[in-house]
Amino acid sequence: MDSIPAFPGIVDPEMAAALTLQPAWSTAINAVWCRDLAMMRLLFDQGRVFWNDGTPALPRVVDLTLPRPGRDLPLRLYDPVGDGAPRPALVFLHGGGYVVGTLDTHDVICREFAKASGHIVVNVDYALSPEFKFPRAVEEVVAVGRWLKALGGEWGIDPARVAVGGDSAGAGLSMGAMLTQRDLFQAAWLVYGAFASEETPSRRLYSGPEWGLTPEYRTFYRSAYYARAEDAEDPRAVACRAADLAGLPPLLLAPAELDPLRDDSYVLAERVAAAGGQAEVVPYLGCYHGFLHMTKHLAKARQAVADGAAFVRRVLGD
Repeated sequence: MDSIPAFPGIVDPEMAAALTLQPAWSTAINAVWCRDLAMMRLLFDQGRVFWNDGTPALPRVVDLTLPRPGRDLPLRLYDPVGDGAPRPALVFLHGGGYVVGTLDTHDVICREFAKASGHIVVNVDYALSPEFKFPRAVEEVVAVGRWLKALGGEWGIDPARVAVGGDSAGAGLSMGAMLTQRDLFQAAWLVYGAFASEETPSRRLYSGPEWGLTPEYRTFYRSAYYARAEDAEDPRAVACRAADLAGLPPLLLAPAELDPLRDDSYVLAERVAAAGGQAEVVPYLGCYHGFLHMTKHLAKARQAVADGAAFVRRVLGD
């Protein structure tokens, strides 16, 4: 962990203000979080309506279904141009501890990314836990990648230029899919993901309830997600468990400073670099876990989307 820099540890004023915008909702969801899964999902969905309000219109937004054994997989395609010409794409995987989240909860992020990049975004409504255990969601992401390689051209996607990415659990799923098939995606945008299992400075500093992602929460997510205790050793679940991280595409890691998972991005980047790969870390100072939703109120959320879009454009082209 030699690559982890010193940080100021000061909350961004816009971040502090944004956290006060839904006081009644915050009280309600904190009362049920990790205690009542049905209410968690309901309130999570309701809360994201606020953050998604006023999202940009795009020429083409299409809901699709990818037939799969046991469960058809809902997708949503965001096309910022709509002219049918083949262009790169990002497969986007939402966060939510593997237990909450839908196509709608992260709609604003997908729209903003498509608009900023000029690329198509494919939003994936992967199987949630505990109803579906690891590695089901990883396998679904791999299936989407393979489908785009085979048939993406029918939807205006260049099958040779497909990235993957997401926030939190979505970043972890992105790594799981890439470690399943290392040539499947050509770039990855990974926002405040969990990639390691060791204790880090950020986990010690930011695990209190005031920071929003407590050890209790993380234990709940893992117990819901894993089918067996051994799953915690599987690199598809915890990327830094991989004996070899060679052969991955270029990565942009985007941690929030005031997040227990912040240092996971540095640990992963260090190990990818040691294996000969490319991994850039761009931290967002003064921000909490989950800040990416706040593009309407937080300049650093908008900057994170712009940085991700610029990175994917740089790797995949226009």
